[in-house]
Order: sequence, then structure tokens, then C-alpha cells
Amino acid sequence: MRTLHLFYSHIIRISCILILSQFVTSITCQKSTTAKIDNDVILSNYADSLEKLMLGHETSATLRLSDSLLKVHDNFMSPEIIRIKSAKANAYELLYNFEPALEIYNEVLGELESSNYIDEEIWVLISLARVYETVGKPELCKQSLDKAFDLMSTHDKPANLSRYYVRLASYHRIYEDKSLALAYAKKGVELGRQDGVPRSVADGSLVLGILTPDFEQSISHFKNASNGFEALGDFIGANFQELNIASKYVDRGEYDFALGLINDIESFVNTIQDNDRIYYQFKIIISGIKEGVFEELRLKDSLIAALRENNKYSKLFGALVNQEEIDFLILENTLRGEKVKLRTANKVNELLFAGVITLVVLLGWLSFYYLRNRTQKQKIQEQSAIIMDQYDEVQKVYKYQSMILSEVHHRIKNNLQLIASLLTLQKSKSSDPIMEDMFVMLDARISSVSLIHEQLYSTKEFDKINVNVYIGALLGNFNSLLSGENISMHYDIQPIELNLETITPLGLIWSELLTNSIKSNVHKEDLNISISLSERDGVYEMAYRDTGIGYPHGRLTPAASGIGSIIIDSLVRQLAAKSRSFNDEGAHFVISFKEKTLSPL
Repeated sequence: MRTLHLFYSHIIRISCILILSQFVTSITCQKSTTAKIDNDVILSNYADSLEKLMLGHETSATLRLSDSLLKVHDNFMSPEIIRIKSAKANAYELLYNFEPALEIYNEVLGELESSNYIDEEIWVLISLARVYETVGKPELCKQSLDKAFDLMSTHDKPANLSRYYVRLASYHRIYEDKSLALAYAKKGVELGRQDGVPRSVADGSLVLGILTPDFEQSISHFKNASNGFEALGDFIGANFQELNIASKYVDRGEYDFALGLINDIESFVNTIQDNDRIYYQFKIIISGIKEGVFEELRLKDSLIAALRENNKYSKLFGALVNQEEIDFLILENTLRGEKVKLRTANKVNELLFAGVITLVVLLGWLSFYYLRNRTQKQKIQEQSAIIMDQYDEVQKVYKYQSMILSEVHHRIKNNLQLIASLLTLQKSKSSDPIMEDMFVMLDARISSVSLIHEQLYSTKEFDKINVNVYIGALLGNFNSLLSGENISMHYDIQPIELNLETITPLGLIWSELLTNSIKSNVHKEDLNISISLSERDGVYEMAYRDTGIGYPHGRLTPAASGIGSIIIDSLVRQLAAKSRSFNDEGAHFVISFKEKTLSPL
């Protein structure tokens, strides 16, 4: 009996321990679940904030907040994290920086392929289609839309149908059937109103406004789009619709009303911050509308002003898309996907081989699976070979374009030399010393630019100029013009390379300074000229001095000097440089500047 009693007591103690363990585990799980729920709520609130920032086109704030959140929470996948990453990609879209947007969307899609977040995957696919449409990739745009529709059909996920139909309408409007585009846009607006998706209503109304031929109906659609964007807080989108309305009134010949709308829009545009390219785009469209109005009204001065403004902001805006980078990014992403598939296939093969060794009973099944997988691997390798061939073709195109660019610089150089030869010929026929000096100055200016193009095509380096080589050639040209005169030229240039947009004004400044020094040496005395260029922490300093009579007013003053000093002053401003000039046993001229940022291709 004592033994039995001890046995039951032991069983009871074990049961109590198990019950207590289960209770502790339950409490721990509840705490973990509660913490996850709280974290999801916080991230959801942040995602809502990011979407509001995007509606206001506050791209910098969106990128800062999304980067901060992803640094902490990027180690796991959730609907909130996908929304945050999508907001970041959308910010890059609004900045017309499509390369990082494509990278983010494709990265998220890669992560979603092994998850059950179907709605989120559909959302990202439709967003990706929007980017492909903008960068001119209709096949990839349609492919993304088809995949999104398949997911919605297979998994019965209709929440994104309105977005899908609006995006499909936009695709057909640009690339295929405008009548289908009109039908899809109407469907998108209808579903947007039915499902409470105001963005789809606004976007779909915009497409309807573009496609509808009737003036009154088109204006009505644009107004619906404008009101929809304004209700969402997207005032930039709303004002773009007002531009569409103004353009319609111009087409109808109601110029006064259109210009009134334009004036109201310009007041808003001047308040835009945080996105220069949106501002430039507004200015380009506005000046384009004004061109049409002023041309019809025969207002010549106003037309010229509008053309200048359009040209100015078109240059500032630059190219919408760098197709070479986009193509390379798409190719790189495809290669990355194929490499992942190849690695996956290799890992599966290794596991199968280990299974053959350890599980002899399943030898037949595993052998079959291994052979099938090897066939898949061969197909993947064949696909990779095709992709590499395509990559080689891209490289050939790049080399061909480089050759064309070299030929362009060669021809520009030849044309400039032809002009210089004509000036020399004209100079030889002139007996007027003033005209001869003018021809010499023009020859020097043309030669300074010609040398740049000569170096570009001879070195095949189209983005940088070796300053040492350039200044040597420039001084050599001047020495050939000054044979017989007692002029000595020296230069001390650090190993520096500058881009075309910086070396061109700098070379012209040197040309003008040299011409001024030579012209001021009226008594043909010994003249020493020295030029130096140094760089420190990204700031370049150029110092020029001669041992001549110096500046008449103690410094270089455009208002009191000839055209050369005016040109120098203009070029200094073009470089955004700081300059100073003074006399000290001759003329001194010093500028400090930074290398100019290249215009986007």
C-alpha cells in the first residue's frame, strides 16, 4: 500500500508540473501574440502616415520615414512592411527616379512569391505595371497586369479590381486599343465608386477625360478627376487636371478663360516644394499651353518668352527615362532570378543525392525525381545562355553608340577647325588692325572649344577631360599664333580630370585671359604668363597671372572693360564660381569652383 501511495503521489506531482508548464507556455504565447499585434498596429499607423505624405507629394519625408522604419523592421515580412516598401518605391516614382522603384518592387515580389499575402502581391504587381508603362515597356506592363488578374481570379480577391481596370485602360490608351481603354476606364470608375476606392475614381476619370472626344463630357471628367484628387489631399494631381482643362479650352479657342486658369495654376505651382522635377513638369506644360495661345493671338514677344521658358525647364527636367539603365536593370533582374532558380535546383539535387544514400527504400522514386530535376536544370541553363546572348547584344549596342559619339565629336572638331580656317583666311584679307585682332580672338575662342572635342574623340573617354593635356594643347595653339613675340607661358596643373560641362567654360576663361594679356602687351615687352589649377575637398582653385601692365582699374571690371571681360564674368557665373582679381606686379585672376553636375541623359 505504501508503494502504491508513493506511485500515485509521484503521478500527481508530474501532472501538476505539466499543467503548470502548459499554463506558463500559454501566458508566454499570449504575451508574444499581444506584442506582435501592438507592433502591427504601430506599423499600420506609420504606413497610413506614409500614404498621406505621398498624397501630398512629400517625397523627402516619405523616404526618410520609410528608411528609418525599414532599418528596424526589414528582417521580417508583413502587410505593413509591404505597404512601407511600396510607399518608398512610389516616392521614387514621383521623383522620376524609376530605377530604385523597379528594384524595390521586384525585390518585394521575390519575397512575396513564397508567402500567402495575395492582396499585397496583386497591389505590387499593379504598381509595377504602372512603372513599366511609364518607362516604355509595354510587354512587361501587360505581363504584370495579367499576373495580377490571374491571382485575383484564382484566389477570389476582387479588392484591387478597380485599380487593375484603370491601369489596363491606361495601358490600352498608350499602346493598343483606345476604344477598349475607354471601356476599361468606365469599368474602373464604376468599381471604384462601388468598392469605395476614391483613387481609382480619380485616375479613371482622368483617363476618360483624355479619351472622350466631346468637349463638355471631357471637361466634366477632368473636373471629377480634379475634385477626386483634391478630396484625397493630392493638390498636385488636382492642378494637373486643371491644366488638362485649360488645354481643352485652348483647343476650343477660348484663350482668355484658359489663361485665367493658367494664372491660378501658376500661383499654386510656385508653392511646390520637395520635388523639383514636378515643378519643372508643371512649367513645361504651362509654357507649352502659352505657346499655343500666343501663337494664335500673334503675340510675338509673349510667344518668345514662353518658348524660352519651355526650353529652360525642359533642360532642367532632362530626360524622363534613361532607357539604357532601365534595360540593364531589367536584364540584371532577370539574370538574378535565373541564378536563384539555378541555385535552388542545385540545392534540390544535393538533397536528392543525400536522400538516395540514406533512403535506399525510396531509390526508384528519388532517381526519377533527380532525373526530372536535372532536365529542369538544363532548361534553366539554356535560358541563361539565351539571356547572356541578349546581354552581349546590349554590349554591342553600347559599343556602337560609343563609336557614333566619337564620330560626332570628331565632326564637331573638324567643323570648328573649318570655321577657324575661314576666319584665318578672312584675317589675311583684312588690312584693319582692329578686325585682325577680332579674328585672332574669335580663332582663340573656337580653338579652345575645338580642343575639347578633339580630346574626347581621341581618348574615347566621353565623360572626362584630362586638364593637363588640354591646357598644354591650348597654350601650344597660342604659342603658334605668337611666333616672334617675347611671351613665355607656364602652367602647374594637378592630375585633374573634369567633365565637359565644367572644362568648356573654364577653357573659354583661359582663352579670354590669355587674349587680354597679349592685347595689353602693347609695347611688346617680355611677358610671363603662369596658370595653376589645384583641388582640395572637391573645390578647385584656378590662379592666372601675368607680368604685364595690370588691370586699368586695379581689377577686372566688366562694366569698364571690353567684351572679353564681359565674357569672363558670364562664364564665371556659369561655373557658379567665386572670383577675385587684383594687380601685383602684373594682373592676377583667381576663381574657386566645384565640378558641375552633368545633365541627365
